[in-house]
Amino acid sequence: MGYAASGGNGRLNDLWRFTITSKKWAWMSGNNTINQKGVYGEKGVLDITNYPGARYASVSWMDTDGNLWLFGGSGYNESAGPGRLNDLWRFTITSKKWAWMSGNNTIDEYGVYGEKGVPDITNYPGGRDSSVSWKDTDGNLRLFGGRGYAASGDNGLLNDLWRFGCFEESQPYWQIPSTDDDDNDQPTTPSGDFILLLIVVGIVGVVIYLVYKILKENLS
Repeated sequence: MGYAASGGNGRLNDLWRFTITSKKWAWMSGNNTINQKGVYGEKGVLDITNYPGARYASVSWMDTDGNLWLFGGSGYNESAGPGRLNDLWRFTITSKKWAWMSGNNTIDEYGVYGEKGVPDITNYPGGRDSSVSWKDTDGNLRLFGGRGYAASGDNGLLNDLWRFGCFEESQPYWQIPSTDDDDNDQPTTPSGDFILLLIVVGIVGVVIYLVYKILKENLS
């Protein structure tokens, strides 16, 4: 939410780049007006005329090639809005073009969950905003929860975890990760050196406390 070149407060779809060396901004894509609808084009195809609709509370990632990925939010599709979105977009840095990669070009869609742990081209999260996102150690996009639509029913708070294999060009599909499939997202087991360090710190702390107690008793 914010202000464009003129007019009131609203949802935005402008993409900007800030160059560190020159310390200057450049407007790269989208509109300079508020509450604009998106241009989706053909799914998976880069086109200079494509861009996401205006939105807020969306989530984004950067893949290993430096490309920007954008998912969902509260905003406009290509014909209606505002509503909760489940569209996934990629902005390719080299070509400076958007491609609609997954999800729907409509608002307030239910999710298609499929089988847990199995990627499928028909899977996608429901329309949502205010999710949490990150990139895992294998370069996959991860999405958790938010406020929106599950497989059915009214919109509400969600706790579903999704993975999108953006680097798998042959099968870049959404899936709900299985428990066995999630080892690379588990906390790292502390090494022996780290455990030893904790023990040493603990012993030093006890010694300092005992010295303090003895000195305090002698000075009393």
